[in-house]
Amino acid sequence: MFQEEAAALLQQHEGTFLWQEGLLQLFRYIEQNRAVCLCALKSVGREHLKRFFEADIHAIIHRAVEQIGARALKKRTWIS
Repeated sequence: MFQEEAAALLQQHEGTFLWQEGLLQLFRYIEQNRAVCLCALKSVGREHLKRFFEADIHAIIHRAVEQIGARALKKRTWIS
């Protein structure tokens, strides 16, 4: 349940500029649901949660970077 909610929250915001808002919402969720998050942490372990979030967050950021790069190539503008 916890992992599904977190993944859905991140995937909702995986556009180029929306991923930052998605991460902020994830942090707010963790803050507001501290007891549930601590229970999940104790239940599945820190390393499992780290791997879970690391993979999802990496994928979202990777897609955002690809989108920015594709737009830059189309417009032939470069970030310096």
